[in-house]
Amino acid sequence: MQNSKKILIALLFFFTMYGAKSQVVLEHTYVTPNTHDLGLLNIGNELKYVVKEYDSSYFNLYNLDHSLYRHVVSPIKFDRTVDSLDFTIVHISNSIIDCDSSTVEFIVMGGKPRQTRIYNEKGNLIFSIDSFIGYNGFAPFGQPQTFIERTPNGTTMNLVNSLGLKNITKVYHFCGKYTGMKSPPLRHNDPDDGGTYNNYPNPTTNETRIDYTLPAGVSNATIVLFNAEGKEVNRYRVDNTFDNLIINTQNLAAGVYNYSLISKGRTEPGGRIVVVK
Repeated sequence: MQNSKKILIALLFFFTMYGAKSQVVLEHTYVTPNTHDLGLLNIGNELKYVVKEYDSSYFNLYNLDHSLYRHVVSPIKFDRTVDSLDFTIVHISNSIIDCDSSTVEFIVMGGKPRQTRIYNEKGNLIFSIDSFIGYNGFAPFGQPQTFIERTPNGTTMNLVNSLGLKNITKVYHFCGKYTGMKSPPLRHNDPDDGGTYNNYPNPTTNETRIDYTLPAGVSNATIVLFNAEGKEVNRYRVDNTFDNLIINTQNLAAGVYNYSLISKGRTEPGGRIVVVK
């Protein structure tokens, strides 16, 4: 009788573990160089996986079934030996900037002096300006700032020249509509609760995006970034104007960082960012 109970318990344990494991299925494995970022983004009502390869100055877009959608080479080469002056791809979309075409478009920023260039997937130059670039995650006067904004009047791009004694900001209007994209939440939130979502790409070398939702009735909050020792590194004011925050990680030391969303004295569980160099 005792042996029968042990066998029954063992069988129950086996089938329970087997059932739990069978719910997790490997979809695809990406094998890429160690100088890349991989993430999921909305390029204009289409979700694509993106792999940005910095040393080779290209990026690949993959469909949700992981088949190749586009292989795009940047006309501007990236030089990672120039530290923070590297050129990097900061935006990828489809028919948001050039609405007369269905080609993929992307924004490249960096260089010395600072430059902003917009190209399509064929390498054709759409827009160019020197000494002006966009910033993400900076919060002057308590307001969030992202260089591409979704407004009631459409999509705008804000570029800043801060090399002199004055800051000069130029606002450009895009023809298309910029749509945000949320990744799966870190936890099951009550509909009235706010919270942050998985950041991507993660690990990251240049930047990472944190999607967030504010609690019901809350118009602004703060995302606080901490290092592994629990010391505050930076804080970013966010509100309902946008639903994501892009943090530039180039100036952060390699390591693990944690973040939380704080609103009205309440701290919502956040997530973890791994910065690699």
